[in-house]
Amino acid sequence: MTRASASGRRSAPGSRVNVAAPGPQDIGAILSASLRERWHTLQMQLRRTRRRSTEASVHDLRVSMRRLMATADMIRTLIPDEGLEKTRRSLRKHLKAFNQLRDTHIQILALRALAREYPPLRPLGAELRAREAKLIRAARGTIASIKPAQMERSLADVSVRLGTLLHLPGMQGVATATVVGAMGAAFARAFEMRQQVNPGDPSSIHRLRVVFKRCRYMMEVLQPILPGVDKRFLKSLNAYQTRMGDIQDMQVITACVNSFTLNSRYAPTLSLVPVQQRLAEMKKQRVDEFLARADELYALWVTAGVEPHFPASPVARPRRASRAGRPARAARTSASRRPRRRGRH
Repeated sequence: MTRASASGRRSAPGSRVNVAAPGPQDIGAILSASLRERWHTLQMQLRRTRRRSTEASVHDLRVSMRRLMATADMIRTLIPDEGLEKTRRSLRKHLKAFNQLRDTHIQILALRALAREYPPLRPLGAELRAREAKLIRAARGTIASIKPAQMERSLADVSVRLGTLLHLPGMQGVATATVVGAMGAAFARAFEMRQQVNPGDPSSIHRLRVVFKRCRYMMEVLQPILPGVDKRFLKSLNAYQTRMGDIQDMQVITACVNSFTLNSRYAPTLSLVPVQQRLAEMKKQRVDEFLARADELYALWVTAGVEPHFPASPVARPRRASRAGRPARAARTSASRRPRRRGRH
């Protein structure tokens, strides 16, 4: 989206309106700022990956796509825009196109350390580098097929529509409740995935990781209205996700070595058994480390401080009984005015 001023703020092309910095309760400004920032980051990562498709650049590009998709999902709860949905589908398609390259980069990095200890793995390194070169060529074609101008027009249009909608009377509160509710639904899904985690099935942890990413990216957007979400809290979100990511990396590396073992033309199968045992031990260790802290997921929702932004209706003070329901002073008997007798001492 076009540069608005030297300060670095950006505005949607054609709108000629600079959205103010998000206030503590201005959900429209918060979502618009997130949309601009995440779109700008995606463009930057596209240029970076186009120049050189390294492990870091591909990873950052994929993350920027996921973050923009998360913001789009939140806006879609307010505006079911067809153009925004098309942009989201396009991002998801391109994201999948980078999956194999990302896995290959993980395998190459792991192999550098393993090959020093297990020389029979060295031929696998050559195979992975050849695969990487092929996938990089495919990735460049994927990047070239991305149409930033078309996406930018769609995002600019939805940004204008969002601003118009949220200027309606009462829409700020409704929109805030709707968006925070969407984040709550994502966390409810994560809680369900946590209950389905099976220590003997690392893929169940991967499914939780995929859902948790969405929760994390939503909390990043809504940070201005979540009192418990600060830099330290965001690091906790990242650490929780990283522990699951380490397990998935071990899955990717193990699958690669197992495939090499079955189809190796360079070494006897038995020579790679120690490698497989080592990888199994490493994977078990990482699974155990995650499971020991897996229930921190529930505390993250509470610590974020979502509930304080939805104050309960003031409790009605009980009304005092009307005088009509009380006995009239004049009608009271004389006995009621007599002093009570003291009990015996």
